[in-house]
Amino acid sequence: MKRLVALALLISTAVAGPATAAPAVQARLDVRLDPTTRELAGQGTWLLPPGRAWQIVLDERHGVQRFTIDGRTAEVPARSGHGLRNWSLDAAPRERRIEVHWRGRLEPIDGRIDHRSVLTSVAPIAGPNGAFLPAASYWHPVVRDAALSYRIAVTAPSPHLGVAPGALLSERAGAGGRTRTYAFEQPDAAIDLMVGPYVVGEREHRSVDGRRIALRTLLHPEIAERSAGDLDAIERYLRLYERWIGPYPFDTFSLVSSPVPTGFGMPTLAYLGVDVLRLLFIR
Repeated sequence: MKRLVALALLISTAVAGPATAAPAVQARLDVRLDPTTRELAGQGTWLLPPGRAWQIVLDERHGVQRFTIDGRTAEVPARSGHGLRNWSLDAAPRERRIEVHWRGRLEPIDGRIDHRSVLTSVAPIAGPNGAFLPAASYWHPVVRDAALSYRIAVTAPSPHLGVAPGALLSERAGAGGRTRTYAFEQPDAAIDLMVGPYVVGEREHRSVDGRRIALRTLLHPEIAERSAGDLDAIERYLRLYERWIGPYPFDTFSLVSSPVPTGFGMPTLAYLGVDVLRLLFIR
């Protein structure tokens, strides 16, 4: 836990540093994911700053139902066999609005997978115990060589919940499941997405600069009883690292469990396998 919280904090500090001169691409995404069927459906808009050419890529395992540029339908490239669909846009003197609707089926989780395989694989995976869609898998349209600020609404059937780096803006229940909306304003390259049958624990932490930080655990039911102890550990390490490197730059931090044996630090969260969290030294 100590190393993962430290890594996530250091990543957060780096991401929240001085903004680059180039304006960020602004994205709004609406995603539906059923881990059991492994079906993914998404739609979104991307606002591209003027004055330069852009390249947009998407994992070609996904079908594209709509791709428009400023409201005009654009051709969808055929599957190339090289793994990615690719759209090239010439430079324009004004902001451009891209809209994409896409859908596909994720790879099944291999029950024999080990931690080394998780670290080297970039395929989006799903199963009854959850899903992990790494940013590097191009599971959503990605604007290459661009900083991305985004808002994403993730809908999953109960008892599953979607999780993405960023501030949790809202949560609501509906006929299609539960929808959680996140916003991440500090520019990043792409979006990591996690879904699981999570039991949520929450606590408020007061930062060294007086801000209120929402601490959360999102844990699989079989390890949900550890939530209070994990929140204690997160709060303890936040105090420690804030003394060393300064105020935590975001308003939330979450510990999220994974159905595969992994350990990742991301801005605003740490993502650890269920079996990893059970290790005695993890706190």
